[in-house]
Amino acid sequence: MFIKRLITAIISILILVVILFANIAVIEVAVGAVIVLCLYEMYRAFGYTKRGVLLILGIIPPVFMALANIFNLPVLLYVYMFILFAALVVFHDEVAFRDIASVFLVSIFVTTFLWHIVSVRKLENGEYLIWAVFLGACMTDTFAYITGSLIGTHKLIPKVSPKKTVEGAIGGILGCVISFLIYGLIMNKAFGFYININALWILGALCAVAAQIGDLTASVIKRECGIKDYGTLFPGHGGMMDRFDSIMFVAPLVYYFVKMLPIIWR
Repeated sequence: MFIKRLITAIISILILVVILFANIAVIEVAVGAVIVLCLYEMYRAFGYTKRGVLLILGIIPPVFMALANIFNLPVLLYVYMFILFAALVVFHDEVAFRDIASVFLVSIFVTTFLWHIVSVRKLENGEYLIWAVFLGACMTDTFAYITGSLIGTHKLIPKVSPKKTVEGAIGGILGCVISFLIYGLIMNKAFGFYININALWILGALCAVAAQIGDLTASVIKRECGIKDYGTLFPGHGGMMDRFDSIMFVAPLVYYFVKMLPIIWR
């Protein structure tokens, strides 16, 4: 199992690095594909993939994101809600309001949160800032796992995620902060950026908290749906949602934090 997880992780990292070095168009397509796969896994967990109407309604938001440059988001949101309520009226024998409400929340949450990866890439110096999104999520997960495995004794929220510990959560935060400081040092020494050290470590700590909330949120949903993983796309690691649950919470945080308080600049 460990070898399988390791091989999957190495291949995934290589693919991610190639995509992040690509241009914005490639990143948009990649993020769009991730959104569709995450939505499909979520709807499968809810049992909606066998109900065609709900599945079709649920994949409208990522299609609308492609139109965001033409129509503003409030207009698209209104149109989407109108379509959902119209479907509720037309297909009232097949779907209930709670189904429509679930589809709306899941589709908007997954689509908008993950699309912030693209938003970060479009920022000034976005080709460098986008790495902070994945650094924040991946380093938190890695250091939380290592710390929890070595010294974890106090359960964090056992009813949600039995294996997670308080020590692991703290280790994830510290590891993420250190990783962000190293990231800042590399940006300074290798690429000549000026670094806001105070903002950098604060962002690192916030990203670690957001990543763990994202992970725990996905665990709550899985527990309610009675599943262990969202899928099997990544052998030993689960599905797309299992890999991006932390990232989707970190991406908006990085975007809005950097908009308010730059962490690197020339």
